[in-house]
Amino acid sequence: MNPWGKSLEQSYICNRRSGLVKLCIALLLIQSFLITVPYDNVSAQGSFHPALSDRWGGVQQIAGGRYHSLALTADGEVLAWGSNEYGKTTVPLEAQSNIISVSAGQDHSLALTSGGEVIAWGGGRFGEANVPAEAKSDIIAIAAGPAAFHSLALTSSGKVIAWGSNSYGQSDVPKEAESGVIAIAAGYWHSLALTAAGEVIAWGDGSEGKLDVPDEVQGQVVAISAGFEHSLALTASGKVVAWGRDDYGQSSVPEEAESGVIAIAAGEKHSLALKSDGSVIAWGISDGSWEDNGQTVVPETAKSGVIAIAAGYRHSLALKADGTIIAWGDNGQGQTDVPEHVHERVKAKQLAAERNHSLALTSDGQVLGWGSDLYNRLAIPADLQDVRAIEVGEAFSLALKADGTIVIWGDGSHYAAIPPEVQGQTVAISVGSHHALALQADGTVVAWGRIEGGEYDKRLDVPDDLDQVIAVSAGLFHSLALKVDGTVVIWGANQWNQLDMPSGLHDVKAISAGHYHSLALKTDGTVIAWGDNAYKQLEVPENLQDVVAISAGRHHSVALRSDGTVVAWGDNTYNQLEVPSNLREVVAISAGTHLTLALQADGAIVGWGRNVDDQLIIPTSDLETIELTDQSGRELELLFDPSKREYTVLIDNHVTLVNVLATLENAEFAAVYVNGKRQSDPAIGVNIPVTDEQTVVNVEVVPYLQKSKTYTITLSLEAEPEQVSKPVAEPSGGAVPAGTTVTLSTYTNDATIYYTMDGNTPTSSSIEYTAPIEVTTEMTLKAIAVKDGMLDSEVLEEQYTIATIPAPANLTASAADRSVTLKWDAVTGTGSVTYAVYQAEGTSAPVDPANWKLIQSNVTANSYIVTGLTNGTTYAFVVKAITVEGASDFSNVATATPRALGGNGGSGGGGGGRVLSNNADLADLQVWAGGKQLNLSPSFASGTTEYTARTEAERIEIVVKEAHSAAKVIWKDKVITDSIQVDLEEGDNTIELTVQAENGTKKTYTLTIYREMPKPNEPVIAFTDIAGHWAEDYIMRAVEKGFVSGYPDGTFKPNHPVTRAEFTVMLAGALKLEGDGSALTFTDHDRIGGWAKQAVAQAVQAGIVDGYNDGSFRPNAQITRVEMAVMIARALQLQLNANASTGFADDETIPQWAKGAVEAIRKLGIVDGRGGNRFVPNETATRAEATVMLLRLLDR
Repeated sequence: MNPWGKSLEQSYICNRRSGLVKLCIALLLIQSFLITVPYDNVSAQGSFHPALSDRWGGVQQIAGGRYHSLALTADGEVLAWGSNEYGKTTVPLEAQSNIISVSAGQDHSLALTSGGEVIAWGGGRFGEANVPAEAKSDIIAIAAGPAAFHSLALTSSGKVIAWGSNSYGQSDVPKEAESGVIAIAAGYWHSLALTAAGEVIAWGDGSEGKLDVPDEVQGQVVAISAGFEHSLALTASGKVVAWGRDDYGQSSVPEEAESGVIAIAAGEKHSLALKSDGSVIAWGISDGSWEDNGQTVVPETAKSGVIAIAAGYRHSLALKADGTIIAWGDNGQGQTDVPEHVHERVKAKQLAAERNHSLALTSDGQVLGWGSDLYNRLAIPADLQDVRAIEVGEAFSLALKADGTIVIWGDGSHYAAIPPEVQGQTVAISVGSHHALALQADGTVVAWGRIEGGEYDKRLDVPDDLDQVIAVSAGLFHSLALKVDGTVVIWGANQWNQLDMPSGLHDVKAISAGHYHSLALKTDGTVIAWGDNAYKQLEVPENLQDVVAISAGRHHSVALRSDGTVVAWGDNTYNQLEVPSNLREVVAISAGTHLTLALQADGAIVGWGRNVDDQLIIPTSDLETIELTDQSGRELELLFDPSKREYTVLIDNHVTLVNVLATLENAEFAAVYVNGKRQSDPAIGVNIPVTDEQTVVNVEVVPYLQKSKTYTITLSLEAEPEQVSKPVAEPSGGAVPAGTTVTLSTYTNDATIYYTMDGNTPTSSSIEYTAPIEVTTEMTLKAIAVKDGMLDSEVLEEQYTIATIPAPANLTASAADRSVTLKWDAVTGTGSVTYAVYQAEGTSAPVDPANWKLIQSNVTANSYIVTGLTNGTTYAFVVKAITVEGASDFSNVATATPRALGGNGGSGGGGGGRVLSNNADLADLQVWAGGKQLNLSPSFASGTTEYTARTEAERIEIVVKEAHSAAKVIWKDKVITDSIQVDLEEGDNTIELTVQAENGTKKTYTLTIYREMPKPNEPVIAFTDIAGHWAEDYIMRAVEKGFVSGYPDGTFKPNHPVTRAEFTVMLAGALKLEGDGSALTFTDHDRIGGWAKQAVAQAVQAGIVDGYNDGSFRPNAQITRVEMAVMIARALQLQLNANASTGFADDETIPQWAKGAVEAIRKLGIVDGRGGNRFVPNETATRAEATVMLLRLLDR
């Protein structure tokens, strides 16, 4: 028996979905793209409430936020994907059913229930998810735009309610928006409302002209949308009008959007419009910048068949008539990765009940059966698919496929063969107990089977001239046909007056034949019954109206009303009239012999009546197990109990990926989805990346015939212990004299240091450091610091070599009266160098080098006059070069014999009186820029006087050293004592340095420095380790601004801790601090790397940083979140409240000296808490957190 007759599915859903007639009309019109705009059809993104898909579970509405997207299914469930920062994609349980509208904000999500209550989740920084009491009932529309930190709601009386951020008055609803409003839209810092008179009200931030509604559109507007800093309106003529910010063309409406438009949506810097032909057009940003993510490049699939649009911050969404979603644009957080089961959710869509068994047709064209298998009733062909309708009889069943063919199964002795001529031509079927009807595409009917008292396998007669039929229904031994004109034709057995045509049987839109009686549904929603009335099955209840579907059983009748309730009358022998009290939102019914089945909007089938063969036990499947394994295959502990819906699993900090494998009890009747991805293979799970302190995994069991069930698993990272500070070596690696001792230390108290000297990575089994380490040969020193309850430190690695310093060459000695003048070639290429002079009596070196007598150290020139000598005595001299790396070997030996004036000199090169030096050579010449030494061409040599170099720097430093201590270097008539700073022009810069010897001799050295203009930095396309990271967008912006960079291996290491020196450099770069800064007086200033010294000095001068109580700076210590907050507050020169309360859950753990700074930058939106609204002041900050805070500092 056919419980439907002809389909009323679409009109029924409209009537009972929201109860708003205008919305129903809009839904129907949208499907045919003949759009007229009703008063309540605008969502927060300015898109129309879309038509329902023709599949149960199909998508009804879409919404785009900043980095996330939402979809509303036709069964009232909210689906979310993309970034889960602030929990905005963790859909709460109360938003998993009975939802009629959704909207996505910057950091939060909204849903509207069928009861008019607003549900919000995510967000929290500005109270945008704290729904006020007045928004918990009587609400008909919601808005939270993709850039908004506030929320709007519209009551049925036309009043606008606002909450959340109000920094620019965007939540101060004006008087004129307290009534008469029919649509709302939320932007970044502004809000819009549309009145019933077609006028737009705007309030909030007025910059960029986004509140300046053009006068010419007032009174003509039918739809609105608010973007980041621009606004859109759609007029009744189908023209789009835009105003506000237009630097990326987002308000420059293209010609094709000036007519024929039926929906609009505004994002950050782009706009969308939906045309009446189902195509999407887009305009705005398309400049190839990092903000251009292709959000305006409409894919081919979105150029036809689209019924709704939504604009996210930098992505776009389109809903097609078949319920599928097209997404394009920015996908940094997965916001365009539409979950697989949005399109593929399988639910029941038609029921067929008989005496001892029942069938259900699912939305993907499968047939499922349960109950008695007598006569092979449940032997559904294994290859049966693409079914569009099902019918069940006493001993056999039929399925009508999409190609118009019919498939039959059951007891072969109890049914007739299908007439060949109906195959491929059938559009509807019906089965009685012993015969079947097939409605042909030409409106004719074919019947076969057995009439009362007849034989099987017989073609049955139908009334002459039976045509223009639109529905058929077969009873026990009688049949019904509904014609296009609303009349009914009846034939067959008549022992119970089945053929007695009742009066008023016209304007019929659905029919249903029971065993011995029949039902007809009229277009006015009333029901007529005739035939057998032995059980009062013909006594239609009084005032039964608004009926949308009927079904006749053996001796009882069932009707479905537009409000989703079911009414039954007739025989109640088996309680088949006892409609369950908890039956809700019914969308389909089927009356069997002594039972009734109902399909609810949530996909669940409910049955009542006779249950002798378990025909009321609706098949389903729960989970048997859930298994979790990490990326290494290690199983994570989860004690699964099907009755428990929520779990928390602690995982260690090394887990980056968890595989979730769910096993169903019966995979024939259900599917499993893990965070929106279908587990298609029962042996292969779904991989979930672990990116946050808490990763939420939703394992959804979707029975085809029952309501879905979700198990929530929260993967919680165990609190990561602090890491021991990395050891520091003194001196650091490099060339050192043999015998140098190296000390190791760490800033972590009571930590133990272990080290190796062979290059192997140390462990706690390596040598324990207890005394300084002597460098006797080349070695690689590695060390770690270890402390119980803390993470081992990073590995210190230092390379040490034995320094080889060249000895001074060409030592000569010239004797004078009681003195000897020593000269030697300067030692170069070793940095700063001094000399030590040794003396011995005699004409040769002492046999024992230890007998050389040191007579002068720290000689800075390459000459020295030895005085106080005895005339006539011969002396021997040697010289050593001394650097920070140690001392050289002795020079050659030079001898001389001092004599009175007029006497002869010694063997070292002559005697005589004091002669003024004519040495006008340079001993060294260096050019520095940006902390790096430039390469001179040719390389420096004292005899070469012309050099060139190239640089992009605007300023250089020239360092000179005279070969003779009495000489002087002159530039622009000024004597250079050590170095000079020279500003460069673009191109060649000639610098002449004059060296004047002691006796006046001069030599000119010429430097030609060519300054190249800096090449623009190539934009970083992507680091290999930030895809999908919550801070990816911030990191890319920071790289573009030039104050952060990645590592040589192509990574950014967003979760690595930041040292105090690193953050100071990042902060100085972000603030573009200038100058040399203050002189560093920290006790450990020599441990501040050269790359960081200027930034630290600048930050000290700016009052941003200071040291610890012991006078140290500790550049290599990992910076804590509270230290970083204080530095940022100082950089902004904020007024701080010494008695502040920060509002964080762990406020008491924040040092009082820092609370003012934490409170101040929190109010500015620069800093957020971690899980549970905790600030965790003493935890180390990561590179990602530091980057985000600095960007927010710059954006304020």
